Amino acid sequence: MKTVAIISEYNPFHLGHLHQINEIKRYFEGEEVIIVSIMSGNFIQRGEPSIIDKFNRCEAVLTSGVNLCLEIPVHISLSSAEGFAHGTVNILNSLNSIDYICFGCEMPNKDALNLIAESLIDINDSSLEKYLKEGVSYAKAKELFITDKFKDENTSNIIKSPNNILAIEYICALKRLNSKIGTLPIQRVGGGYNDGELNSKFSSATSIRNTLNSGEDISILKNHLPEATFDVINKLYNKTTFINKEHMFPYIKYKLLTKSGLDKIDGISEGLDNKFYTEIMNARSLDDLILRVKSKRYTYTRLSRIMCKFFIGFEEFSQEEINSFNNYVRILGFDKKGMKLLNSIKKSCGLNLISKFNKKNSHLAPLDLLSTRAYSILNESVSPFEDFIRTPIMKS
Repeated sequence: MKTVAIISEYNPFHLGHLHQINEIKRYFEGEEVIIVSIMSGNFIQRGEPSIIDKFNRCEAVLTSGVNLCLEIPVHISLSSAEGFAHGTVNILNSLNSIDYICFGCEMPNKDALNLIAESLIDINDSSLEKYLKEGVSYAKAKELFITDKFKDENTSNIIKSPNNILAIEYICALKRLNSKIGTLPIQRVGGGYNDGELNSKFSSATSIRNTLNSGEDISILKNHLPEATFDVINKLYNKTTFINKEHMFPYIKYKLLTKSGLDKIDGISEGLDNKFYTEIMNARSLDDLILRVKSKRYTYTRLSRIMCKFFIGFEEFSQEEINSFNNYVRILGFDKKGMKLLNSIKKSCGLNLISKFNKKNSHLAPLDLLSTRAYSILNESVSPFEDFIRTPIMKS
């Protein structure tokens, strides 16, 4: 039996994701395979609320071939690529039951990905100092470091693609943890990560979200989504507004105009908080605000994550407190095979496995509980106390 984990957001689960699951089954044809998804909750790594809530997304993936769905804690899901990778890989490693991590990437060359990861594993600010002095972001500095080190266009192109970047960070995290988990890179297919238009075969999550937020007839998506995802979207249609980051803007604007504390959020430095306090006076949308603050050093996505954290209330916790929230994982759903794996995990897992929050375990994950309350402001179909009400979805 092989247990394969996918680190995911599924925002929403689309045909490219289904292709990945089918490729895993094809790769291990003839063997029993259990697929574990560790999935972002109601807020995702690019610094936005998920367009569909975590339980409805879990429903779709369990219907489509995933056997066990776990939730990435929100302080990890809103981290940089490096923090996101380390946090999720650390959880999977602590389960003591995962054989492989499978990830889709633009160039699934295992040797090249490993070579770059080896070069970055011990990198620090002093290694990147000459690039950072140019005012570029940390991610861009790493890209320039690799380009200069290898002086090879093919190698430098690998680290420019978003899914390759995450793949390299996953490998770095595995190496730093001395993990025995193997890697299974799979060729990403279809529309590009940021493609805004629907693709004839495999449409990107961005294009699907754009369609849902456009007000077009959702039937146009029927051939661009797995049946389970379309059924969830069809069920939610007319019952709730599909969520996007602009729904956060009135609340963020109010907080910036009336409250302090932005400087307490990780990622704020060099007076960046003052720039936000100044630019909110004229910003007409969240996108407008971020573009006004954006620079070579502070990328759009990094600023989006900061605003998302501020919306949720990360400033109420010290960074030391946030770093201590690493001894749990939430179970969102499972089928029979997933239940069998869970029973095995419970015997050797070094983490608290949470099925439902209560008075005894709620102290483990205060930020996740707060993020659900924040999300409920945007999505009227989600209760502020959803984490205390919902038990894991069980598929037969």
